[in-house]
Amino acid sequence: SVPVNGLSAFIASAIDQQTPTQIVIGAARSAVSEPLASITGLLHIPQISYWSTLSSLSDKSVYPYFMRTIPVDRAVTTAACNYWREEGYSDVAVLFVSDAYGEGFQKLVVEACSRTGTNIVSFAYSTTDTFSFEAQMQRVANANLNVFLAVTLGISEASFILQKASEFGILGAGTSWMFADGIFGESLIAIDPELHADAHGSLYISQMPTSEDDAGWSRFTADWPSFDTAHVNIHLPDAWKLPPNFFKEDLQQSAMDIAALEYDAVAAAAIHACEIAPRGVLGNDFGERFIATKTNISFDGLTGKVGFDANGDRLNARVQLKNVLYTSGFDTPYLGVHEGGAWNWVGGSLAASGIVYNGGSRVTPSATDPPTDDGGGDANVITIVASCVALLCLASVAATVVIYLEWRRKKRKRLKLLCLERTLAPPLLTLAHDHAYHVFLSHKWP
Repeated sequence: SVPVNGLSAFIASAIDQQTPTQIVIGAARSAVSEPLASITGLLHIPQISYWSTLSSLSDKSVYPYFMRTIPVDRAVTTAACNYWREEGYSDVAVLFVSDAYGEGFQKLVVEACSRTGTNIVSFAYSTTDTFSFEAQMQRVANANLNVFLAVTLGISEASFILQKASEFGILGAGTSWMFADGIFGESLIAIDPELHADAHGSLYISQMPTSEDDAGWSRFTADWPSFDTAHVNIHLPDAWKLPPNFFKEDLQQSAMDIAALEYDAVAAAAIHACEIAPRGVLGNDFGERFIATKTNISFDGLTGKVGFDANGDRLNARVQLKNVLYTSGFDTPYLGVHEGGAWNWVGGSLAASGIVYNGGSRVTPSATDPPTDDGGGDANVITIVASCVALLCLASVAATVVIYLEWRRKKRKRLKLLCLERTLAPPLLTLAHDHAYHVFLSHKWP
């Protein structure tokens, strides 16, 4: 997940003349895939990522050899904006991490929501500066908004955001918090238990790479517990070896999603390589031929029908919205799937799908807090008195300024600045007695 490590590993492999690199699978994070794709493009080496969603990677003028089996961020941001439009939200606060993923995601949210009529108020934060992080959370709280999207990396950031949101009074009933897929939805179980009551009803939006309707996925999940780590570890370096009970433990859904997407990336590379070079001899132009015919790739993978468009992006993008519930234990039930530009809700409509908002509320939060009007007589008197005091102070300041300006005007009249006498010699400056002057003279002498 660190760019320099990913590049170092690739360079070490690329310069190995015994086994030259023909195809790259990965990386996972966009921050690694982005610089790596610049190099693979120069070397004409196809690269297929299984988890990098950054939209700028679709630019073939910059990353001509990049492909991916996971849907692009644009699908998620479009789905989020369509959801907010359906809720009738006029304004949404977006808190995003200042890196390639977060900044790219934020731009796409603004772009997508400009088409749906939702105003986005953006707040960037740095993971390396706790003080600025807290200051930005204070600004979020002062924005008078109740609907939030957190674009974060990892559960530690999400936990910190929820902690500060609780401290600043913007978490709980009357609010709606949504988390993007920079974290895994199931990892939200790890937040402070004291926050569970207010975080109950949060939302999680992400790509939906797998579905129970996909035959390959159903077989994959059924066979998972029978996999043997010994058969896998013999092919892995020591740092990557799996613990003995890896396939026996209760596994997070997201881990199997990643495994399925990675499997399909390897399958796409292998199937298309065999189509290009059925006799096994790849040739010097293998990379060019692979990319030129990438839109011909089509097969039933673990994540459904796998195919790529002209930009190397995954076709048939699906996005899911889940509720994050902490009532009895932890649960993330589906609310709906966004596909083909529209939401398909599990209950037939959003209202009938059993959505829960933060704090366990069933009432849709308002996007902004209306101005308070207490109507109290005492408050009105205080306001009038305060206004009068402010006016008196303003009048006093104005009088002081007028007196000062008049004093300056009279003083200038008494000052003799300088005399310029036209001669063939340089100018002669005559100064008034007992006065010193700072003079800037700009003149062109004939």
